[in-house]
Amino acid sequence: MELLESTIYLLVAIDKNGFYSELVEKIKTDKKLGNSIVSISDKVNRNSSNFNKEYLDSLRDEEIVALIRVLTKLDGELSKLTLGSVSSVPYLIETLQERNYNEYESVVDWVFKNKTNDYLPFGSLYLSHSKSLKDYRLNIEEDRLKKEQIKLEAEIRRIEKQKDYYPKATQDLRNAIRRKDWMAFDALVRKGAEIYTLDDDGKTLAEKMSDVKRAEIKKNSISKLRIENNLYLTDSTNQALTITVSDITPSDDDLDIFDCVSMTARYDNGFGFSQLYRFVDDKESQEIKDCCDLAIVEDKSKLLPIMSSGRWWIVVTPIVKGDGYKQRESCKSIMKDIFELSQQSQVSATKLFVSQFRHMFDYREEQLSGVFEALQELRDSSFGSLNSIYFEVDTRFRDRFAQQVRSCFIK
Repeated sequence: MELLESTIYLLVAIDKNGFYSELVEKIKTDKKLGNSIVSISDKVNRNSSNFNKEYLDSLRDEEIVALIRVLTKLDGELSKLTLGSVSSVPYLIETLQERNYNEYESVVDWVFKNKTNDYLPFGSLYLSHSKSLKDYRLNIEEDRLKKEQIKLEAEIRRIEKQKDYYPKATQDLRNAIRRKDWMAFDALVRKGAEIYTLDDDGKTLAEKMSDVKRAEIKKNSISKLRIENNLYLTDSTNQALTITVSDITPSDDDLDIFDCVSMTARYDNGFGFSQLYRFVDDKESQEIKDCCDLAIVEDKSKLLPIMSSGRWWIVVTPIVKGDGYKQRESCKSIMKDIFELSQQSQVSATKLFVSQFRHMFDYREEQLSGVFEALQELRDSSFGSLNSIYFEVDTRFRDRFAQQVRSCFIK
């Protein structure tokens, strides 16, 4: 402990005098000092198994500031302190903020201007190109306005398209009502169908859509299983959820019924197993690639920016390899994340397309068990606005997948 205290004292002195280059040279020959700094970094890093909150709380503000600056400078110079997204610096900055440190902004600005690690100062790649705190804040505002602009432009395009398409959409909606194809309703309404139009029997199309949906829910409450690969569940609030298993890749028009899709965070533009080529508009977007990288590094599902697609919200999820208990728990957590992201206020998805199991070399029973365990827990609480989940599955495993769904939910 004495060594750590003396090291902290030294770092504060180095910080006050700005002797960072001298420190870099010193730790190249003084391994004891280098190891002591690594030990301190571990103690204040919540990502480390050696994290010690008591120790972090015991540090004075000036000691935390010194650590932030020293660790920022040593990132890239000392391999054991080159930690990328799991650097201790973001947590130290967060601690200063929680303490309402008077010069918090100055410290953050210093990190922006001196960092070599793109994940600093906040532990994220979001706007990592910012050169200062002011630049970062301006970039946030610019990003917000661009998103609003893209959203408005997409809405204008949608309206322009509706001007040409709404007569056909209205007729297609009439036909969907006659076929009782309730899953097509939402997409046709989005395309501009005139739901207030009277049909031959004097009812509006809106009334007739409600009649079809009510009949469908009533039918589902009598029979849990309608056809071989569709399963109907009801949550604690009586909200119905349809689970569909299919090996048939939907056509472009079929995909229009979905408002949210999920895919593994790969961005190889269609080569290999990436689904980005199907779902995003700009396959070369650096922002999308950064989001995929972040999902993998943080092992946490992410919602792609709204401008990623003019058709869906897109959830990217970590890559899960293997098929044991650990992978089951990972997939359970991922499925919960997908649900939560799909139900965020700006998304509120009703129909979710899951593409993760399209390319399976062998059957992933444990992974799927995790997915279904998550759905079981949602069933006991609420499906939110979600009323349909479509699992796209490799042809070889479709029947086994469907059987596992049935075995899990039909006792």
